Amino acid sequence: MSKLDPRVLRLSRKLGEQIRFAREAAGLSQNAVAKIIGMSRTNYARIEYGKTNVTIESLLKIADGVGFKLNVELLPGGRGSSRRT
Repeated sequence: MSKLDPRVLRLSRKLGEQIRFAREAAGLSQNAVAKIIGMSRTNYARIEYGKTNVTIESLLKIADGVGFKLNVELLPGGRGSSRRT
């Protein structure tokens, strides 16, 4: 089994923090959001804690469930990037 890229762990944790922020801003518990989106509270909590990879479909459901908009951004400068001249 290959070792997980540390960037995946960092991004999962950051995403989980943002999801928790949105949930708390909406005044909802983990259990309430899990029910709204049709997921177990345990699986939802794993997303918030950055312990699992989350699908785009689940991200959309979570965003809708807490009344937030999902926004994705890719920025230049990642590993392996090259500049064309």
